Amino acid sequence: MSSFRRAGAARQARKPPPATKPSLANGQLLTSTGMDAIDHLLGGGVAVGSVFLIEAQAKSPYADVVLKYFLSQGICHNHHVTLMSADTDPSKFLKSCPRSVDTLNIPESASVEKPEKDMKIAWRYKNLPKVSSVVGTASRTTFSTKFCHTFNLSQQVEEKDLSNDTIHTADLRISKSGNTFADAMQLILEAVEPFRMVPQPGPLVSAAVHRIGVHRLGSSAWDLGATDKDDDGGGGYNDDQYSVEERVQAACAFLHQLRGIARRSCAVVFVTVPSSLLSSSPHHRHRIHLLADAVVRMEGFAGTSNEHHPALKEYHGFFKVLRMPQLNSLVAATPDTADLVFKLKKKQFVIEKFHLPPELSDMPSRPQEDAPVTPSSSSSSSSSSSSSSQDRRRRVKERGAASQQQQQKRHPGSMCQPNPTKNNPYDF
Repeated sequence: MSSFRRAGAARQARKPPPATKPSLANGQLLTSTGMDAIDHLLGGGVAVGSVFLIEAQAKSPYADVVLKYFLSQGICHNHHVTLMSADTDPSKFLKSCPRSVDTLNIPESASVEKPEKDMKIAWRYKNLPKVSSVVGTASRTTFSTKFCHTFNLSQQVEEKDLSNDTIHTADLRISKSGNTFADAMQLILEAVEPFRMVPQPGPLVSAAVHRIGVHRLGSSAWDLGATDKDDDGGGGYNDDQYSVEERVQAACAFLHQLRGIARRSCAVVFVTVPSSLLSSSPHHRHRIHLLADAVVRMEGFAGTSNEHHPALKEYHGFFKVLRMPQLNSLVAATPDTADLVFKLKKKQFVIEKFHLPPELSDMPSRPQEDAPVTPSSSSSSSSSSSSSSQDRRRRVKERGAASQQQQQKRHPGSMCQPNPTKNNPYDF
């Protein structure tokens, strides 16, 4: 009997948390945002321990839809989910999250592709790969399908999924201390306390990921507490009570502390910030962007000049990536293209690459060459051309006669008298 043993027999391999995978670029643990297109743009997914920020426009539902995808992804994988909001009821917001569609249980008859017809004219294009404008769909495999679920916006999440103990909501409309930022930070500290130091799991047991969603950080519904500007005892709220400078300062302090908590825990933070807080000054926008690991902006076409543009009639806005995550790496990843657009359909939210159509107008480029010729215009043109040719011949004849008359004046006898020096051959 041999006395040799395998080195790994004594200990068993430790599995990563569910619905996570290591990054191929830097080994950072990644989890899905709920949308395969955003995962593809971020380099495979959002990093665990990072802060993802979206600039949300006023009266625009697109940022809320992306936040619902993020929360639904955590509900499907039994992640710890915490949602807080001061503008709306967080429990109703969770109930409106989309429902997951199990793409793996598709009938075999539905998955069989129909045979394509042979191309007779452009037959060489048959062997070329098909190009899709949708971001992230070309590299979708069975592993990525399990990593990122597919959701249906027309169906809401089930009630039994929301009754889990791992899902928590915080209604910040009712502030205990009068400072919404302080109350939100205290709730986050209590929620991530079990995840501050990731415990050493036992054999084949993994820790869970904590997803934190902050809805519309720094909006007018977020109270800064009692200040010297309060006319009353702090019982009433006034929209003009705090300036934009004070709100930006409070939001920056909140994000700075929030990113430190995310770095020391197995958590992912998803924050939406209203554009009204950032549009007052470029300096405010730059400060808030530096406190997040990944920043995107969703610019809707509603109410702008692009709403009725013929090239953008199929889309609802631009999707701009302003900052890429740079954790455990010297250089941040770069997206394939910066020209991205999105459209909100009935069942899904799609992000595509923007391509200009080949021609935007039905009118020819040079209409003067293709103008139809009428009979009247042709007859007039032919008559004008014939009259011009007759005038030209008449002028040539007049010039010849004038030159002949001048020559006769210079040599009067040379044109009419014969040369006497020349012998006549017929003269006998």
